[in-house]
Order: sequence, then structure tokens, then C-alpha cells
Amino acid sequence: MKFFLTLLAILMSYAAASAQDLKFLGISLEQPQQAIHEELLNKGMSDIASNLDGIHMRGDFWKFRNCELAVSGKAGSIVEVKPPSWVTVETMNDLISSLTHKYGTPDTSQSSDFHQEFIWYIGDNCIVITDLYIDGHNYNIGYFSKDATRNKIANTRYYDADL
Repeated sequence: MKFFLTLLAILMSYAAASAQDLKFLGISLEQPQQAIHEELLNKGMSDIASNLDGIHMRGDFWKFRNCELAVSGKAGSIVEVKPPSWVTVETMNDLISSLTHKYGTPDTSQSSDFHQEFIWYIGDNCIVITDLYIDGHNYNIGYFSKDATRNKIANTRYYDADL
């Protein structure tokens, strides 16, 4: 009986995680780029520019003040955060620990000494932190909608596949 209750609890947890929709600052990513942009404006973000890559904004996220955000939406909506240049490795490790505490252990990949990714799959969505090390750490945090996550998975290149 104990076994079946444990199994039921595990299945219910899995079902809840699979059904979960990822939100960015309380905003659903399962809507068009323009709708996400309008909601971010309502939350106090300000526009910087708009181009083919998406809509670029400035605002606060987590412990980061006055960072750049980009909302794009060619293959599903993505909100990307570029932390300020003063962000330390310790602060990013704190964010990684916070996300790990909330969503579990991330998948990690390191294609070279210069590129590392941490990926949390949340239901059909994902969060990706990229560290591109060129003259110091350059971080990027991406919140991916379901369609954008499917596109990312389909286009991921596994570097050890060439071995």
C-alpha cells in the first residue's frame, strides 16, 4: 500500500510539472511577442529599440537593476535578460542555485572553455542561462515558450556527437 501511495504521489508531481506553464515576471510566455511587450511596459519596463531580432527594453529583473531585456518571437516567444556588466560570478551562482532549488538540477553543457549552458526544463518550457566567456563572463538568461523550447531542442547541437 505504501508503495502505491508513493507511486501515486510521484505521478501526480510529474503531471503537475508537465502541465506547468512558465511565466516571466508573472507574464505567460504562451502569447505573441507584442502582448508580452505590452505587459512588460505595464510592469515598468521601458523601450530601447525594436529591430528584426525583437523588441529591446530596459528594466529590473531579480537582483539586477537596469538590465536589458529582449522579447522575440519567430519560433515561439522568448524573453531574454542580459544582466548588467557588473554582475559577479557569485551573483550568477546564486541565481543558478535559486533556479535549481525551484526547478531541480539543470542539464548542463560546455561546448568549450568559452561557452557553458544551464537548462531547466519546466513542463514543455525551459529556462537557459548561457555563459559566454570572452574577456570576462557574459551571461544571458532566456525564458522560452513551449514552441520556442521545441525549436531549441530540435536545433541543439551535441558537440560530443562528432566523436
